[in-house]
Amino acid sequence: MPKQVISWESPENANSMSDCDPHAEGEHQLSAQTKTDISLFDSQVLLKRIQELEEEKDLLRQQLILERFGLERFAGNDDMIQYYASFRSYKLFKQFFDFVKPSASNMCSMYYTCSNARSLAGRPRNRALIDEMFMFFVRLRLGLPEQDLAVRFNCHISTVSRKIITWADFLYFVLGSVPIWPSRVTVDRHMPPEFQITYLSTRVILDCTERRI
Repeated sequence: MPKQVISWESPENANSMSDCDPHAEGEHQLSAQTKTDISLFDSQVLLKRIQELEEEKDLLRQQLILERFGLERFAGNDDMIQYYASFRSYKLFKQFFDFVKPSASNMCSMYYTCSNARSLAGRPRNRALIDEMFMFFVRLRLGLPEQDLAVRFNCHISTVSRKIITWADFLYFVLGSVPIWPSRVTVDRHMPPEFQITYLSTRVILDCTERRI
């Protein structure tokens, strides 16, 4: 009876043999390369999706600004800026805001604290300063009721009242310190000849308009 020979190879020998097999090595390299290509493809897809989401977010933010009643909604329409705030253009409104902004940033009142102050007397602001000022001028220009402004600016009616009072007090002191009267020399230099003969001492002409309050 012939003897049956059974060969046994250890795992180490099997691995060494597979390592020596050029076909197995090629398959291993191909598998690794395929995984790398898939990983790069997934990364590119994810980056593209992230970019699309960022663009969508920016578009929604711009749409929200346009739909919300505020200064930026009329940034490209000077006629509407003049209608709502009495400024000839959006640029002039921004220039005026830049003029009062340094003081307005530290504006405090019984209703709101300034940005740098720590106080329990008032609440921190939750609306941009420029939109607060725009609300104030809309109130002055059109005389809209506070309830109407509360709906337009999406806030409580008491918030509208407090912001208007705060800005009225603030602008009274800021603009009150700006010299608006020309000097005596300037008046004499630009005075019409008729006034120089008859009204030489004229300093200013007040055009008074009667308004019911």
